[in-house]
Amino acid sequence: MSNALIIGRFQPPTLGHMDVIEKVVYEGYTPIIGLGSINRGQSGKNPFTKDERVKMLTASLDECGIDSADYTFAYINDVGNNKKWVDSIVPDLPEFECVYSGSALVRKLFKDKGFDVKEIEFARNLSATNVRERIYANESWEHLVTDSTAQIIKDIGGISRIKYFMDAPTRISPILTVDGIINYDGNLVLIKRKFEPFKNQYAIPGGHVEISQTPTQAIVREVKEETGLDFEILGTSGYYADPDRDPRGPYLDKVMFGNGTGTLKAGDDAKETLLLPINPEKPPTGLAFDHDLIMKDLFTNPEALKTFLGRSEDD
Repeated sequence: MSNALIIGRFQPPTLGHMDVIEKVVYEGYTPIIGLGSINRGQSGKNPFTKDERVKMLTASLDECGIDSADYTFAYINDVGNNKKWVDSIVPDLPEFECVYSGSALVRKLFKDKGFDVKEIEFARNLSATNVRERIYANESWEHLVTDSTAQIIKDIGGISRIKYFMDAPTRISPILTVDGIINYDGNLVLIKRKFEPFKNQYAIPGGHVEISQTPTQAIVREVKEETGLDFEILGTSGYYADPDRDPRGPYLDKVMFGNGTGTLKAGDDAKETLLLPINPEKPPTGLAFDHDLIMKDLFTNPEALKTFLGRSEDD
């Protein structure tokens, strides 16, 4: 059976999305459900996290009688460059025969690269935008999504969240992120980035703080997702907020350091992992973002470095 890529943000998934997925299955394809904009911070257009959207979709498809063995998820980043976007994401996706999307821009970008592209037409004239706008306006909206999606939105505080973001300024900045400097048996853990920006460059593991998390919860999750390791936080090495540190926009980054335990294995946004023996005299260079500066700051802070290396006062 051939694969069909279905690209959307699913913010939230609607009955229209379910119609499309059911149609793709009926036509003999295995759906690859591509969740877009997973590297974007939460906003009025993107109120739900990747994990929340996966939960909604999984529950909704089960409600529609589609077994989890009959589809797969793919996670798609924005890269800030339309010309490079398709070439950037396709190598990390399963092979597919055609592309479904409700976005005219997405369809054009894939069509320009020679892909068979099909337009998503919601049979019930539904859109996620309509759902969010109805929630904001205190109008009825539950009939536009599955019962399970409606319940999840209520359970996670999605109604108040949508209203909060839609009342906020168009651009909420800076976005809060976290990075983790990991001591793994005397080695520094780096990841090779799977997506833009800085695709294929090495970096410290990290990512966005989700709205339901504290920074410490977020870094433990990100380290686990990207490296497979459990992260014991020993301290905070600093905050980084240079407006030019990330080409996607202003980010405030909290950096924590500590020990990693478990089995090292690349996952999520990491293409592979790299272990470098920790040398206090020579911090690593050539890293993505401002991670050279982050490493230099830790390696030149005697007290923080002593804690990071697990040394006592007498060492």
